[in-house]
Amino acid sequence: MARKSLWAGAILLVIALFAGSAWWLLTPRWVYQVSVEGSPVGMVKNLEEYKQIIEEIQTRAEERWDCELVMNEEITATRVRMWSPQLSPASVRAGIETAATYKTKGWAIVINGDTVAIVDREQTAKDILEAVKAQYLSQDKNCSLVSVDLQEAVSIESTAVTPDVLMDKEAVLATLVCGQEEIKSYVVKRGDTLSGISRSHSVLVDTLRDANAIEGDAIHVGQVLSLQTSKALLHV
Repeated sequence: MARKSLWAGAILLVIALFAGSAWWLLTPRWVYQVSVEGSPVGMVKNLEEYKQIIEEIQTRAEERWDCELVMNEEITATRVRMWSPQLSPASVRAGIETAATYKTKGWAIVINGDTVAIVDREQTAKDILEAVKAQYLSQDKNCSLVSVDLQEAVSIESTAVTPDVLMDKEAVLATLVCGQEEIKSYVVKRGDTLSGISRSHSVLVDTLRDANAIEGDAIHVGQVLSLQTSKALLHV
């Protein structure tokens, strides 16, 4: 009798398992389909899981670029009812990270209408311009400048940019003070000398020699010389 009871219990357990499996397979479930710009990348079980994935991706991106970011793509989670849905949070995470691009708020230093550098904060841009002016302040304790004004029209403007264009303070300051390298060419004329070309174009003789593989001072009429110069972007 006991053995029959055991068999009956086992049979009922198997029936229950099959019934549960059948219910799982045959009963539709509510899940969330995640899409990037309208293209599905996977499904998650609820909105909490979706939000957690988005937050993790956003946090990693901001830690990488060290600034606040806004994702360019539209990410949506749509509630759908499906039979035997294949949940794939890993695919959702990978799909979003692969497609995601970002923009951030940058501050452009604009000189005479041209953007020459973009930094991450307005105060950083102001500090850079003050540092440029400070290069010209007298170090003599017996005299001081009342004010230093820039000759160029300079403004600081907010702009939406990709984070990879942001420059650090030291690099921008070096560009403004030391200038950007310009490469021009000059055709040697009758009567020209290397030293004369050096003076007229404000290029060191040694720089001319190195840029044009010249030994000594020998140049000839018609020879094309490369002139490498640095042009300061700001003057006081």
